[in-house]
Amino acid sequence: MLRFFMRIMGYVYCFLEKFVKYPNDHTILGVPIDEDIQSMSRRELCEFIESNTPSRRSDRQSSFWNLDSTTKIRFGAQLLREMLKRD
Repeated sequence: MLRFFMRIMGYVYCFLEKFVKYPNDHTILGVPIDEDIQSMSRRELCEFIESNTPSRRSDRQSSFWNLDSTTKIRFGAQLLREMLKRD
């Protein structure tokens, strides 16, 4: 029941976010952000991530867009850890 409520709130959040103007995030936490990424919507960002990850399945349940917020953060943390290992 709690996950259902969180999912509904996520849809409400995404709907309301369409009306919010965000500043151009030229730099986030010290990382410069490319101009094309700065101008992408939430949906476009998710589609970009999906198209550039190993699991490019078209199944809607496995899409980045449908992941919980904490799962998305965990995914980003894992990518960051892998980037830091290469340096």
